[in-house]
Amino acid sequence: MRIATQPSDEGVILLVSGKLDAIHAEHFFDIAMTAAENTSALVLNAEGIEYLSSAGIREIIRLNKKLSTMDKKFSIVSPSDNFREIFSMTGLESLIQTHKE
Repeated sequence: MRIATQPSDEGVILLVSGKLDAIHAEHFFDIAMTAAENTSALVLNAEGIEYLSSAGIREIIRLNKKLSTMDKKFSIVSPSDNFREIFSMTGLESLIQTHKE
């Protein structure tokens, strides 16, 4: 898994590619929290996420809850087809703001 951050007008964009699985999930959370420290909004660009395991889902939910308690916005943009299907099946698209682009 590769993770990069990019500042934008909307906050910080977290560009993630590869597998968000049990091996990488906690590392993803730690980097996301560090990226969110000095911004009011974190945007996860999920276009490059090829695989999303239950551990990855757990860390996305955990991240959403943590940022919410800190009064920070969290959203997901450009989810891959697989990512979008998993979010739809689990009902998470109603919990976390998700945009196609």
